[in-house]
Amino acid sequence: MRIDLPTSHVEEAMKLEATALVELFQIEMKAPGGAIVSLYICPQKTLTWQGKTWANNTPCTISETSMTAGGEVTRPKMSIVNPNGLWSRYVHQRYTDNAIFRRYRVLRSDIDANINSFHLSLWRASKIVSLSKNTCVIELRTALDGHNFKIPADTYRPPNYPAVSVA
Repeated sequence: MRIDLPTSHVEEAMKLEATALVELFQIEMKAPGGAIVSLYICPQKTLTWQGKTWANNTPCTISETSMTAGGEVTRPKMSIVNPNGLWSRYVHQRYTDNAIFRRYRVLRSDIDANINSFHLSLWRASKIVSLSKNTCVIELRTALDGHNFKIPADTYRPPNYPAVSVA
């Protein structure tokens, strides 16, 4: 490392936590009775932003989407630590069915100044990929990639096979 760098630059480079961009997760689930349950999670540390407290009680991460050579896009997966079977209870009581997952990417300076500036990614829970006593992995879908997405009737036309007939 260069020795002519300012001390503040060296200290910033040696920190274990990057300070430029913070990921915040909001998870909205519908309870069986119809009540909305919202969880606000910050994997780094507990903080307050826009009047909400984002707790550091559940480490989690979202895998990024990627595209294969054939043009197929993979769906993102959210991995959540399952402390004391918390997520097992949510899964078995069907709280996670069609749950909404929001990821806010916010600059640390905007959080400190409480500025409402962020990049938002939005998904719905598709299915539970795996559930163990340690982790819960949930496959996510975008709004146009859901189970309830329907093609309008005038868009779909069955193929014309002259040699095949339905009797």
